[in-house]
Amino acid sequence: MKLTVGEQSIGFFDFDYKYWAGCNKIAVSMSGGTDSAILFYLMAKHLPKEIEIVPWTSYESSSDPLKERPYTIEAAEAVLDFVKNAFPDANIGEHYKFTYDRMDPEVYEEAVAMNVPSWHLYPMSPMGIVKILLMRREHNKCFTSGMFGMMVGGLTMNPPVKDMEGGWSPPGWKGESTIPSFEPRRNPEIHVNHKQLQCRHIGRSHYHPFMNVDKAFVAGLYEQEGLMDTLYPMTESCTGFAYYTNWFTEPCKRCFWCWEKYWAFGSYDGGLKE
Repeated sequence: MKLTVGEQSIGFFDFDYKYWAGCNKIAVSMSGGTDSAILFYLMAKHLPKEIEIVPWTSYESSSDPLKERPYTIEAAEAVLDFVKNAFPDANIGEHYKFTYDRMDPEVYEEAVAMNVPSWHLYPMSPMGIVKILLMRREHNKCFTSGMFGMMVGGLTMNPPVKDMEGGWSPPGWKGESTIPSFEPRRNPEIHVNHKQLQCRHIGRSHYHPFMNVDKAFVAGLYEQEGLMDTLYPMTESCTGFAYYTNWFTEPCKRCFWCWEKYWAFGSYDGGLKE
């Protein structure tokens, strides 16, 4: 099938996904954010019942409470409950949960060594690379165990550079006026057709249906599905730590993901307008 917002259309599971999965179990990476939430919703709505959808969530843990974000799992669980109630006949499996520590000393050392100009995601913070490495290893473990045969994610492109570097700031913004494009994995020049499923890093089947559209397209899907007053307020995109979020009770209004959410949806986490 195709998903269309305005004049833009993308394919959505419009290929032989059962062949690529090698089984009838397909995982969806659920972060509690807007992209993965609508992805999970649409999978539950459109995939046939013989396909088991396995919700897969990773969330941060740390011995230092000022360097962790422990509540992502709550948003993911709220999204899961909403989708289950919306589609009680959908084949949704057990929620898989995985914790990671961005400051893992052994992996941190490996991350620092990787972060050189020849690396395809350079530059990236070492903590971000630690997350990638730990999640990659967990993916491998789940694939190998037969828990699922394909991982589906809500990765989107960055907003247009002209918007990120144009000096625009949303209401209540506390960060810098210019938002850098520091998500190299989301730059359009490295994106490929969504049917290229083989992940070069771990040799498993990965599918990112939104990888050639940005979050404005995702916002259009929420509007089409009538989810702006229900599912959308449950989602959390902010990546601010405790000292910027009043101990995770409000969006930081200074991280890239706060900026991007307001750019696309017109509000921060919780539907806050300023």
